[in-house]
Amino acid sequence: MEDGFNYPAGTDLAANPPWSGNLGPSVEVVNGNLALTNLQDAAPSGNLLQVGGGSGVAFRNFSASPIPNLDGIAVYFSALIQCTQAPTNSQFIASLLEAGGTSPSPPDDPFDLYATPGVGGWRLAIAHAGSDRSTAQTVLMTNTTHLIVMKYNFGSNDYVSLYIDPLPGGSEPAVPDAQADESDDDEGVGNGDAANLQVILFRSPSLASQGRFNLDTLRAGTNWADVTPVISAPSVTGPQNQAVCSGSPAVFSVTASGLPPFSYRWRANGIAIGAATNDSYLLPGPTAADALKGYDVIVSDVFGSVTSRVASLAISYSAPSISIAPSNQIIMPGIPNVTFNVSAAGDAPLNFQWRTNGIAIPDATNTSYTLTNPGPADASNAFDVVVSNPCGSITSVPPVAAYFPTLFYAAADAGSGFFSGENLIFTNTSGMSFYVWSSPDLSIPVTDWTLEGPMSELPLGATGTSRYGINLNPATSPVYYLFAQSNTGPYTPTEWVTWLTTSDFTTYFVTSANVGITPDGILEFPAPPGITQQPQSLTVLAGQSASFSVTATGFGLGYQWLANNSVISGVSGPTLALANVSTADAGPYVVIVTNSLGTVTSSTATLTVALPPALKLSFIIPGTVQLNANSITGLTYVVQSTTNLIHPVWAPILTNNTGSAGVVNFQANTTDATQQFFRLIFP
Repeated sequence: MEDGFNYPAGTDLAANPPWSGNLGPSVEVVNGNLALTNLQDAAPSGNLLQVGGGSGVAFRNFSASPIPNLDGIAVYFSALIQCTQAPTNSQFIASLLEAGGTSPSPPDDPFDLYATPGVGGWRLAIAHAGSDRSTAQTVLMTNTTHLIVMKYNFGSNDYVSLYIDPLPGGSEPAVPDAQADESDDDEGVGNGDAANLQVILFRSPSLASQGRFNLDTLRAGTNWADVTPVISAPSVTGPQNQAVCSGSPAVFSVTASGLPPFSYRWRANGIAIGAATNDSYLLPGPTAADALKGYDVIVSDVFGSVTSRVASLAISYSAPSISIAPSNQIIMPGIPNVTFNVSAAGDAPLNFQWRTNGIAIPDATNTSYTLTNPGPADASNAFDVVVSNPCGSITSVPPVAAYFPTLFYAAADAGSGFFSGENLIFTNTSGMSFYVWSSPDLSIPVTDWTLEGPMSELPLGATGTSRYGINLNPATSPVYYLFAQSNTGPYTPTEWVTWLTTSDFTTYFVTSANVGITPDGILEFPAPPGITQQPQSLTVLAGQSASFSVTATGFGLGYQWLANNSVISGVSGPTLALANVSTADAGPYVVIVTNSLGTVTSSTATLTVALPPALKLSFIIPGTVQLNANSITGLTYVVQSTTNLIHPVWAPILTNNTGSAGVVNFQANTTDATQQFFRLIFP
């Protein structure tokens, strides 16, 4: 049995099955737990039991069936106990009873537990079958928690034993703190034996002045291990890897948990270090040889030992330096992130901490820092990185930023044909590089445009913005220009794009919002959509396929097809393909082409769906066969003939004829006796 008194606080123990007894507040469940620091599993969740301050008992069976009187059988009972008020005289507080027992009889009970006064505290005593009480010599202080174990041993000379604060997890002590047997009782040897044991009972002293006690974690069993908590071996946290500057001390330390006291044995590469027997180990002046070793510690208590992790030692000899500082970054439209990078030199370990406006950025501890989905507010933030090692630290300067370009504009110079382009930025962007590429023909892929050179940073304008300019002298007109932050190589299509043409001098403000590059590298300019090839009307037979297409110009085009003024879902390209058409598909079709700058609607294309015509033989004139057919305007007829329907070989008689007035006339040779067959098809 194990009971953590997991019953509602403030109720009588006897009111909580399987407990029974005389009701009253003197044997009461009280909120809280008792615990001992050296008992890791000694306080199950629940409450504690309080006895004292009035009459009352509580009892229950601790075994499903009575434990019989057999030689070598013992019953053990343990609990955590705390005295909150020392008794003024000897007080009986608990018993082990035979099956069916519900009322204590201290002179005759197989086992009774007493609390007695002690000098400066209180003591515990036990009795067996009316024997004189055997009192433990240890004086216990009030408001301290103790583990007690009681034992009833059956046999020809049965006896009871008491153990106070035995070693948890250890073996049963050879000598108890108190013991009583029937040789001391009033009935003689053999007359006080219990027939069995099955009931545990608590009794409250009648007056508060006679003592008040708290109990918790009640256990009953037939061997020592059943009632004493098992304590695991100690555990240890640490030591951590250490890094120091040459000449500075290094300290390894650990934190142990378990049952104190602990012993420590530090090792280097598995070899014990003399006199290193504390929870920390100091190397006052580590050398390069010390940095080649691994350090651990063996921690022991009475239940066992544990070996810590192996920690390393690193020694730095020089402070870090920054070889390539972070640079300002342009936030390009359509590119969600920007990345700052740093390169540093110095002895390992090098640590990196990126900051924004002097405040450390959580988890930004690598050689690069990526700003995710930056917004305009990020343009006012200053970023730097602190690089450190045990010998010192250095901060990148100046702080850098992520900038949003606004626009380019062109201004005519005094010289004929010259102009300059300038880039306006929110704040000073010292250290950035802007390049210009040119082409007289927009059909040339942008990767093949001519590099004109870098733009030069101009003096700050009146608004404090940075300006970048370049003088250009176009030999032909028009000439188109690309502006971007890039390198001196060919223009990269993924770069942010702005453009300018010589026909736009002085008045045209350019942004990259509506400029794109086609998959084949052709620059697309911001313009509303236009249609250069309209969809054409069609006439088809039922069951055939039909296809409409449109050719449009513009950047970022979208297409929406309509049939009979109803939107056709699932089609978003310049071609509308219809399979297995029927007369229900006949009617007007249009397509609406859109982009961010406008919308254009195509002309109407009509789909005519015709039923196949039926041939009919009207009359025969020698040498001439005349057939009548339903004519379909716009379809080309072909007349074919054969002399064998089993293995037909169809030969054209008339081709590329368009029906008129519902009649198709043709000549066929019928002067011989060969039977001929005719058909009309629509290729």
